[in-house]
Amino acid sequence: FAKVATGVDDFFAKRYYKIGLWVGTRPCTSLGLSVLFMLICCAGFSQLSSESRSDKLWIPQGTRAQLDEAEYTKHFPPGSRFTSLLLEAKSDNVLDKSTLSAALEVHNKIEAVSFEGTNFTDICVKQPGNGHPCFIVSILGIWGYNASVLDADPDPLATLNAAGMSADNLARMLGAPTYSGDKLTGAKALSISYFMKLNRTLDGGSYQDLVGEGFEEKLLEVISCDSPICTGDSCACGYESDKLLVYASATRSFSDVFGSVISGDVGLI
Repeated sequence: FAKVATGVDDFFAKRYYKIGLWVGTRPCTSLGLSVLFMLICCAGFSQLSSESRSDKLWIPQGTRAQLDEAEYTKHFPPGSRFTSLLLEAKSDNVLDKSTLSAALEVHNKIEAVSFEGTNFTDICVKQPGNGHPCFIVSILGIWGYNASVLDADPDPLATLNAAGMSADNLARMLGAPTYSGDKLTGAKALSISYFMKLNRTLDGGSYQDLVGEGFEEKLLEVISCDSPICTGDSCACGYESDKLLVYASATRSFSDVFGSVISGDVGLI
């Protein structure tokens, strides 16, 4: 056993002696070769790509859920982007005429948004009706999204009641509606939902919709969501109005929020 152990020691000692002697007598060469080897190994980083698709990040690969999701997407691909505005009255009733007019002003500003020559009508999901060629869900459609029609209406609340909308339908567009019998008497907030075409493409490990994302960015800037007004735990967009507080949620909103949080944590790594 002693002879075997000695033989092993001698075997490795001779070889490591040669390596050590070569490194010791050629320090610059050995350092240069080490750096070169490291750079060759680092070349693989150029092939890395970040993955941001939620279906790839959060659904285990090779599972039934992944296969079902792929099959569903093949037959029913996502086709729209969604932006929702919540307009909360600073008074008790969002349905008084002056507050409805202020809500229409917000809508008109959205209509005027343009990104690289593309406006809302260009990229909206088409569904003519309620006086507008685009798919928009809001009680403002009762007046065709037209300020002149609303101004000429002597009693907007009566017009809204005469439209024959069910309580369930109104509940989708009004926050905290109040009734007297079966008659709508007021509400604290109203919503406006905009549907836009989704033109996303796969770029590496992420989906991109440059026009849609750019348009939404401009839209959020118009209502000053980049300069929010916060009270306690609640933050509204910085849109200036003596009638309304404006809250907004767009398709890009979650990625904007999580992206800023993740970027802020990079310095802690």
